[in-house]
Amino acid sequence: GIKRNAKDQEIRKAYKARQVELHPDTNPGDEEKYAMFELLERAHFVLTDPQRKQIYDHHGFKELEKQEAKAAGHSGAMSKVKIRVSLLELFNGT
Repeated sequence: GIKRNAKDQEIRKAYKARQVELHPDTNPGDEEKYAMFELLERAHFVLTDPQRKQIYDHHGFKELEKQEAKAAGHSGAMSKVKIRVSLLELFNGT
């Protein structure tokens, strides 16, 4: 797994390992793994973008969503999906 202060190379390595494990082509028809794969993609998107990672590290996922919605011009009245795992838990596989 990775730690909160993981470097880009550690994040990339953990992502690749989990991506292979959770990829829909590897698990056809497994909706749970597909959902985890989508979360993994979102986590990778956040953790590999320095600005998003900084917001996530300092303020958490809710603030990141809030700032992204604001930047996209949304009022916050958009549908949301609850994520029950942290980005680090997703990379760690726990």
